[in-house]
Amino acid sequence: MAVYQIPTDGEGIHRAMYQTLTIDGNTFSVRIELQYFQRTDKWYLSIYDAVSGSAILTFIPLRSSVAGRMNDLLGQFEYLGMGSIFCFQASQDAPSFDPSGTSLGSWSLYWGDRYA
Repeated sequence: MAVYQIPTDGEGIHRAMYQTLTIDGNTFSVRIELQYFQRTDKWYLSIYDAVSGSAILTFIPLRSSVAGRMNDLLGQFEYLGMGSIFCFQASQDAPSFDPSGTSLGSWSLYWGDRYA
């Protein structure tokens, strides 16, 4: 089972990166975007096909997995066969339930095979 860490470091309220992944036996190339919206004080994840640029999923709010509760960001999209993404707070210096503010530095995103 491969698990990929989606980079959350960097500056600014919009971050984009390209990644080739093998999830649940399927290999695909995607463009991953992380965006912060001040109005909602939330970060959002969008996934695009890296070749065509077509949107696969957009504006999924980053919700953390805390207190023993696994929150699969792709859980409701199981039919796409894209595995699972989890968001964890890497640093407990200032515990929070969800990423907010303009820094994602204390948060980690992991993408891997479907979590059952």
